[in-house]
Amino acid sequence: MKRTGLSLRQKTTLAQQLLEDYEEKLVQFHRFVINLRKEHKYPLHVIANMDETPLTFDMPPDRTIHNTGEKTIKIRTMGNKKNCVTVVLTCAGDGSKLRPMVIFKRKTLPKVANKHGIVVAAQEKGWMDTEGMKLWIDKVWHVRCGGLERRRSLLVFDSFEAHMTDRVKRALECENMNLAVIPGGLTSILQPLDVSLNKPFKDGVRKR
Repeated sequence: MKRTGLSLRQKTTLAQQLLEDYEEKLVQFHRFVINLRKEHKYPLHVIANMDETPLTFDMPPDRTIHNTGEKTIKIRTMGNKKNCVTVVLTCAGDGSKLRPMVIFKRKTLPKVANKHGIVVAAQEKGWMDTEGMKLWIDKVWHVRCGGLERRRSLLVFDSFEAHMTDRVKRALECENMNLAVIPGGLTSILQPLDVSLNKPFKDGVRKR
């Protein structure tokens, strides 16, 4: 490889551009969460982060052998990279993980052998919407360990439109939940699932 000018290269991607005032927004978000924790003294197991991540049917590797020094790296795929499901993952402050939820791109629920208690949903575009959020609250958050007590809790998520509808907010209020909404453009820094869990999750699926 050295003789012919080849090396192991990473696929090039478009990086998320941070806001000009991102440091100020970071401090404001941290201060907001710290003040909530001081006021309510949440146990770690009721502080949670949830996030949706696409899972494609074609998961090509990010690395390939290519010419050393080349600035644009392309990787061949099987053509199914746009065919995907949405996976909803949730983790708590004590390190525990809640039931995953999978949203299929279809109008009716698929007939799958659901042996592991995964919450399965269907949506015409395969996205999270208000109905999906209501299902997540009922089937994931409410049935977690201690969920029936409706103890004061804190949910951290991004400002995705489906998270912020009036119906979703009312349902979360019924669960006695405070919300910490991550400012737009800062999920790559502030969202624990984005920072440390989504990649190893997808690596595990690719390996399987």
